[in-house]
Amino acid sequence: MLITPSFESDAPRDEQSLAGWDALARGLREDGIEGFVRAYDFGKVPDAMRATIETVLRQRLAAHQHPLAVADALEAVPRSHPFEQLEQLAALRVPTVVVGSRDEADPGHPLAVALRYAGTIPGAQLTVENAGPPVSSPLAWQGGQLSRVIAELIARTDHTR
Repeated sequence: MLITPSFESDAPRDEQSLAGWDALARGLREDGIEGFVRAYDFGKVPDAMRATIETVLRQRLAAHQHPLAVADALEAVPRSHPFEQLEQLAALRVPTVVVGSRDEADPGHPLAVALRYAGTIPGAQLTVENAGPPVSSPLAWQGGQLSRVIAELIARTDHTR
Protein backbone atom coordinates (compact mmCIF):
# COMPACT_ATOMS: atom_id res chain seq x y z
CA MET A 1 0.00 0.00 0.00
CA LEU A 2 1.54 3.29 -1.10
CA ILE A 3 -0.52 6.22 0.14
CA THR A 4 0.07 9.56 -1.57
CA PRO A 5 3.67 8.96 -2.61
CA SER A 6 5.70 12.07 -3.25
CA PHE A 7 9.32 10.90 -3.42
CA GLU A 8 10.98 11.43 -6.77
CA SER A 9 14.56 10.20 -7.03
CA ASP A 10 15.56 13.00 -9.39
CA ALA A 11 13.90 15.85 -7.47
CA PRO A 12 16.15 18.44 -5.83
CA ARG A 13 16.87 17.90 -2.15
CA ASP A 14 18.62 21.18 -1.40
CA GLU A 15 17.86 23.49 1.50
CA GLN A 16 15.59 25.68 -0.65
CA SER A 17 13.39 22.72 -1.68
CA LEU A 18 13.23 21.55 1.95
CA ALA A 19 12.47 24.96 3.46
CA GLY A 20 8.70 24.41 3.55
CA TRP A 21 9.05 21.14 5.47
CA ASP A 22 11.48 22.76 7.88
CA ALA A 23 9.07 25.68 8.43
CA LEU A 24 6.26 23.23 9.29
CA ALA A 25 8.52 21.40 11.75
CA ARG A 26 9.68 24.65 13.33
CA GLY A 27 6.11 25.93 13.61
CA LEU A 28 4.99 22.73 15.30
CA ARG A 29 7.93 22.76 17.72
CA GLU A 30 7.64 26.43 18.63
CA ASP A 31 3.88 26.95 18.74
CA GLY A 32 2.18 23.58 18.38
CA ILE A 33 -0.74 23.14 16.00
CA GLU A 34 -1.20 26.90 15.58
CA GLY A 35 2.42 27.29 14.52
CA PHE A 36 2.08 24.46 12.02
CA VAL A 37 -1.09 25.93 10.51
CA ARG A 38 0.57 29.36 10.21
CA ALA A 39 3.54 27.77 8.42
CA TYR A 40 1.38 25.78 5.99
CA ASP A 41 1.43 27.21 2.45
CA PHE A 42 -2.27 27.68 1.72
CA GLY A 43 -1.34 29.63 -1.42
CA LYS A 44 -1.00 26.32 -3.28
CA VAL A 45 -4.59 25.21 -2.68
CA PRO A 46 -7.90 26.57 -3.99
CA ASP A 47 -9.72 28.97 -1.69
CA ALA A 48 -12.67 26.56 -1.67
CA MET A 49 -10.47 23.89 -0.03
CA ARG A 50 -8.72 26.08 2.55
CA ALA A 51 -11.21 25.58 5.39
CA THR A 52 -11.32 21.82 4.81
CA ILE A 53 -7.54 21.53 4.72
CA GLU A 54 -7.15 23.64 7.85
CA THR A 55 -9.71 21.47 9.66
CA VAL A 56 -7.95 18.27 8.55
CA LEU A 57 -4.57 19.61 9.65
CA ARG A 58 -5.88 20.53 13.08
CA GLN A 59 -7.68 17.19 13.54
CA ARG A 60 -4.73 15.08 12.43
CA LEU A 61 -2.19 16.97 14.51
CA ALA A 62 -4.43 16.92 17.59
CA ALA A 63 -4.57 13.12 17.36
CA HIS A 64 -0.79 12.74 17.73
CA GLN A 65 0.39 11.73 21.18
CA HIS A 66 3.94 12.93 20.40
CA PRO A 67 3.79 16.02 18.17
CA LEU A 68 7.53 16.59 18.49
CA ALA A 69 8.06 13.22 16.80
CA VAL A 70 5.94 14.55 13.94
CA ALA A 71 8.22 17.60 13.77
CA ASP A 72 11.23 15.26 13.63
CA ALA A 73 9.60 13.31 10.81
CA LEU A 74 8.83 16.52 8.88
CA GLU A 75 12.55 17.20 8.81
CA ALA A 76 13.81 13.65 8.25
CA VAL A 77 11.38 12.07 5.77
CA PRO A 78 11.77 14.66 2.98
CA ARG A 79 15.53 14.14 3.23
CA SER A 80 15.27 10.34 3.00
CA HIS A 81 15.73 8.26 -0.14
CA PRO A 82 13.62 5.07 -0.12
CA PHE A 83 15.16 4.02 -3.46
CA GLU A 84 17.76 5.30 -5.90
CA GLN A 85 15.78 5.02 -9.15
CA LEU A 86 12.04 4.70 -9.79
CA GLU A 87 12.74 1.67 -11.98
CA GLN A 88 13.66 -0.29 -8.85
CA LEU A 89 9.95 -0.46 -8.05
CA ALA A 90 9.51 -2.70 -11.10
CA ALA A 91 11.07 -5.52 -9.07
CA LEU A 92 8.11 -5.61 -6.66
CA ARG A 93 6.05 -8.77 -6.98
CA VAL A 94 3.32 -8.21 -4.40
CA PRO A 95 -0.24 -6.96 -4.77
CA THR A 96 0.03 -3.19 -4.61
CA VAL A 97 -2.39 -0.30 -4.41
CA VAL A 98 -1.16 3.25 -4.97
CA VAL A 99 -3.48 5.86 -3.48
CA GLY A 100 -3.02 9.17 -5.26
CA SER A 101 -4.37 12.62 -4.46
CA ARG A 102 -5.52 15.24 -6.90
CA ASP A 103 -3.27 18.27 -6.86
CA GLU A 104 -6.01 20.81 -6.08
CA ALA A 105 -6.41 19.58 -2.52
CA ASP A 106 -3.00 18.03 -1.89
CA PRO A 107 -0.28 19.70 -3.98
CA GLY A 108 2.45 18.25 -1.74
CA HIS A 109 1.67 14.77 -3.07
CA PRO A 110 1.42 15.25 -6.85
CA LEU A 111 -0.90 12.89 -8.70
CA ALA A 112 1.76 12.58 -11.41
CA VAL A 113 4.05 10.84 -8.89
CA ALA A 114 1.34 8.32 -7.95
CA LEU A 115 0.73 7.67 -11.65
CA ARG A 116 4.44 6.98 -12.21
CA TYR A 117 4.60 4.61 -9.21
CA ALA A 118 1.50 2.71 -10.36
CA GLY A 119 2.84 2.53 -13.91
CA THR A 120 6.18 1.14 -12.74
CA ILE A 121 5.02 -1.50 -10.23
CA PRO A 122 3.76 -4.60 -12.08
CA GLY A 123 0.02 -5.06 -11.63
CA ALA A 124 -0.34 -2.06 -9.31
CA GLN A 125 -3.80 -0.57 -8.96
CA LEU A 126 -4.14 3.22 -8.80
CA THR A 127 -6.95 4.63 -6.67
CA VAL A 128 -7.81 8.34 -6.51
CA GLU A 129 -10.76 10.34 -5.19
CA ASN A 130 -13.37 11.54 -7.69
CA ALA A 131 -12.31 14.47 -9.83
CA GLY A 132 -15.41 16.53 -9.07
CA PRO A 133 -16.64 19.16 -9.33
CA PRO A 134 -16.72 20.05 -6.59
CA VAL A 135 -13.18 19.31 -5.48
CA SER A 136 -13.34 16.63 -2.79
CA SER A 137 -11.00 15.68 0.02
CA PRO A 138 -8.26 13.26 -0.98
CA LEU A 139 -9.03 9.59 -0.47
CA ALA A 140 -6.08 9.43 1.94
CA TRP A 141 -7.96 11.85 4.23
CA GLN A 142 -11.16 9.78 4.22
CA GLY A 143 -10.53 7.19 6.92
CA GLY A 144 -13.48 4.93 6.16
CA GLN A 145 -12.94 4.96 2.40
CA LEU A 146 -9.20 4.40 2.77
CA SER A 147 -9.82 1.53 5.20
CA ARG A 148 -12.02 -0.12 2.57
CA VAL A 149 -9.24 0.11 -0.02
CA ILE A 150 -6.77 -1.39 2.46
CA ALA A 151 -9.20 -4.20 3.35
CA GLU A 152 -9.69 -5.00 -0.36
CA LEU A 153 -5.92 -5.23 -0.85
CA ILE A 154 -5.57 -7.51 2.17
CA ALA A 155 -8.41 -9.71 0.93
CA ARG A 156 -6.69 -10.34 -2.39
CA THR A 157 -3.25 -10.93 -0.88
CA ASP A 158 -1.92 -14.48 -0.61
CA HIS A 159 -1.39 -14.93 3.14
CA THR A 160 0.35 -18.29 2.79
CA ARG A 161 3.75 -16.81 1.80
